[in-house]
Amino acid sequence: MSSTADVARDLDRVLRPLDGHGLYRNNAFRVTGLPTAVSPRQVRRHREESQNPYYVTPVPDADVPLPPSDDADALRTAFEVLRDPLARLVHELFWLRPGQASWPEHAVFAHCRALEATALDGKVADAGTWDDWRSGLRLLAQAFTAEETWEWVRRRAAEIDDPRLSVAVLRALRERLPEHVIGVSVGLAVRAAGATTGAQADPHLEALRRAGFDPRVVREVTRAAVEPSAGRVRAACETARSADPAVGLSTARDLLDGTAAALRTITTVLGADDDLTAACQDEVAHVVNNRVVGYVNEHLDGASGAPPTAPALALLRRARTLASARSVTELVDKNVADLEELAALVGRGALRPPPARRGAAGAVPGRPATVSQGGEVGCLAFLVAFLIGGAVSWWLLGLTGAPLVFLIVGAVFGGLMAAGLLVSIVEA
Repeated sequence: MSSTADVARDLDRVLRPLDGHGLYRNNAFRVTGLPTAVSPRQVRRHREESQNPYYVTPVPDADVPLPPSDDADALRTAFEVLRDPLARLVHELFWLRPGQASWPEHAVFAHCRALEATALDGKVADAGTWDDWRSGLRLLAQAFTAEETWEWVRRRAAEIDDPRLSVAVLRALRERLPEHVIGVSVGLAVRAAGATTGAQADPHLEALRRAGFDPRVVREVTRAAVEPSAGRVRAACETARSADPAVGLSTARDLLDGTAAALRTITTVLGADDDLTAACQDEVAHVVNNRVVGYVNEHLDGASGAPPTAPALALLRRARTLASARSVTELVDKNVADLEELAALVGRGALRPPPARRGAAGAVPGRPATVSQGGEVGCLAFLVAFLIGGAVSWWLLGLTGAPLVFLIVGAVFGGLMAAGLLVSIVEA
């Protein structure tokens, strides 16, 4: 008895050549020009005839959506398919079956016409093709839902009489074939979304949503289709995290530019409200924030003075357009405000090199570039706390009659303690 994994592998093997535009182009009955009711004996005879150097490709039937092929390699592959009971059954399901009302031929015609009139990148040139998409998908969804379809599959498997067409295989077919048809449309939508505007992705997805397929299955197939794009975003973020802070601005810019197409694909296909969309956008926004903050803090921590605030602000504002989680939006907003304040100080010539070493994120240089998620203490509040703590310490030591040098040291120590306490309270 075949395991579930074995059945899945067999179906993957059979369905792989029928992906995308190959769904009908690579159909063995289309390639050979044979009817779906052809017997194994007739298949063998036709195969022998096709190997004759004087073989003539059958005249296309006006009632088929695509003509036969005259390519020798395609013919050889198609005849091998017809020897495989599972592959033959699947190819029969996706071709014309005269007299089988449970599988409407106009569904195959409409869906095949739509595919053939659609470019490989998912673009559609005319309204009539969209009509075919809507009609073909709706009819296929109805056929896959109809019990008559699966009764025919069981009857046909009994006629083929091969142990490889087990109950488990037929059950898997019922689950996988609708997913496969959904995947054809989703794949075109993903490719269309990767274009400059991605405008033609929406009609593919809308036709699919209105067709009548199980919404849960549509969602699962759609999320699986954008996972490669999500993987590219995660890999780019990981690379940016490990970059040298000294090149933080260029790292942040490269991350935003390099993930733009993948994020557009995810957002277009899944929608802006999807949790995977939000997670990918927030991750990019957070990493960009940290790379910019790390660069600013590194710059202020060195001897070169003020960092270039204009490009840093531009990158943070781009990151802000992506962020949706509250923790990320608040973090970026805080750093934008701090960097704007820093830019104002630079403009007035009021910024000095160290020891005034606080960056746009309000993070003390030397801390990790991930920056604090909590509040920060401004320079004025820090100074006030230092003066108050110093004054109190001076007064207390003065009551004891301590020498002047002790008063000075105690005042400085008390001021630092008070300022440090204020920082710890606010940042907690």
